[in-house]
Order: sequence, then C-alpha cells, then structure tokens
Amino acid sequence: MILRYSLQDISLSRNIRSTWRQRCIGGWLLATVLGLGTAQAQGSACAPATALVADSIGQFSAVVRFVGATGTAGYTVTTTPATQAYTLPAEATAVRLRMLMYDTNYTVQILRQCGGGQIAAPAQLSLRTAEYCGGPNDVQPVNIRATSADIIFGPGAPGTARNYTVDVHRIQQGVNSTFVGSYNVTQSPLQLTGLLPNTMYGITIFTNCTNGQSSGGTGGPGLPFTTLAATPTSTAHGRAAAPFVVYPNPAYTALTVQLPATAPRTELRVQLVDATGRVSHTQLVRCGADGVLVLALPPQPAGWYILRLQGTGGYQASKPLHIL
Repeated sequence: MILRYSLQDISLSRNIRSTWRQRCIGGWLLATVLGLGTAQAQGSACAPATALVADSIGQFSAVVRFVGATGTAGYTVTTTPATQAYTLPAEATAVRLRMLMYDTNYTVQILRQCGGGQIAAPAQLSLRTAEYCGGPNDVQPVNIRATSADIIFGPGAPGTARNYTVDVHRIQQGVNSTFVGSYNVTQSPLQLTGLLPNTMYGITIFTNCTNGQSSGGTGGPGLPFTTLAATPTSTAHGRAAAPFVVYPNPAYTALTVQLPATAPRTELRVQLVDATGRVSHTQLVRCGADGVLVLALPPQPAGWYILRLQGTGGYQASKPLHIL
C-alpha cells in the first residue's frame, strides 16, 4: 500500500520527520519517515542582496548600495575590520557606514536572515577609505608691510601631493568682513600683494588633496594681521624702512630689538598689536648709537602679537612676536 500526503509550510533544507499510523487487521501499524532536506517551502527562497556598489567614500564614512531581495526579511551589515553593525529593514537599498578609519581597506558583508532559520549566502564588497586630508599647520604672517605680507605655513598631515587654497578677507571692526580673493599655491610661502595700508586682514587656508577631499579651513597665530601705515618710498635715511631683529621670540616680558642701519637713532614709538588689531601697549624708547633697544613689556595674555616700531623720518617696521 502506498500512502501519499502533503507537508505544508516547511522550510528549505531542513530535516523532516513525519509520523503516521494505519489501522490494520489485528492492530495498528505505526511508522516514522525521516527525509533529509527534501521538503520545498511555499513561497520564494531566502535570496541574498545583490549588485553591491560603494560611493561617497570619504575619510571616515562611505555609502554601500545594493539591490534587495523580495520578501519581508531584513539585513545585517558588518565590516572587517570591525566598526559597528547595522540592522536594516527589508525595503532598504543602501547603508551609510560611519566611524571608519581613513586610508583603510574594509570588507563589507550583508547578511539576510529569513524566517524558519534560513540564512542567505553573504554578499560582500571591498572598499578603501580616502587618505587623511589635514589642514596646514603653523600658519603665520611675516614680513608685514604697508601693501604686502608673506604667509608661511607647514604642510600639515603627511600624504600625497596636494595644493592649497588661501582665502583672504579684509576685516573692519563692527562690519562684516570683505572677501578680497583666493590664491592657489603648492608650497609656502605665499606673498600677498596689493593690500591696503593700515588695514586688518584675515587668512584661511584649505588643503586640496588628490582624492578630491578638502580639509577644513585653518588659521594660525598672528592672524588676523594689520598692514603698516603708508610711508614714503624714500625717507630721510635714503630708503624704505628695513626690518629689524627681535630676540628672544617667543618671549615673556623682556626682549631685545636690533635695528637696521637705516633706522633712526632717536626716540621710537613701540606698540604691541594683538590678534584683533587692537593696540594693547605703547611706549616711547630712545635708541642708542648701536641701534639696540632693550624692552620691558608689561604682562600680556599669551599669544601672537605684532611688534610695531615708528620713528622720525617716516620710519615704520613690524615683526610678529609670540608672547608666552
């Protein structure tokens, strides 16, 4: 005798045990049938996500897109090296990975766990995050003159060849800053020309990395800075003012200034200008024949200042000074 029956709602690839009994002459016949992985579940199989692709890859994040399978089963997304796991609903088609490390290879795995204990084959994708794009360091204005100044800076974080965008703004107290222009440079220093005398300027530098990333804007000590007042191109001393030497720099309250030969050997006005353009200290000092000034400054908040000297014959000169 052949018995036929139907098993409903049984998952794929699972062992099946069926027990039945048949009334026979002289009693009952009890039989058990064991089938290995032979049942077919109703509905679709547990299909994986497909067509994985990564985009918007940055230093610390990336987006992985995929084509989802039909059904109500969701997804679990993990990475190697491990970061955080993401649980996605069945209708999801993308995931944004966060908390990644720059310049690192990752393997992204998407698992789909269907009902009845079914798990789809994992879908995988490899990607590499962008290299670190750090801003420059040690940004400082030097050789400040009436209509020009030099901006020096360090390369910042190591990396492949890169260039820099320098934005220049003219600053007026109580008024919004005015954009002057942008400069594209590949190395330090940058010479700014065409500036206005006795005017405050702000500088912001952005690193442009080869992977399309850009750093945040970077300022630095001594910024913003103020250009010198206009002076005649020819003075009583025969030429425009030459820069002086100041030491030590950084300094606390005592410092020495060595004037160039062209500087007047008379009384000089010494001013400290802070980062906002405010004159925080003024004193009059008489210069000796050797051109050496020994200054004792009152205590100042630590930071970058402009040490400005003014003398007879239109002499003016300045230097950045770092006070500890």
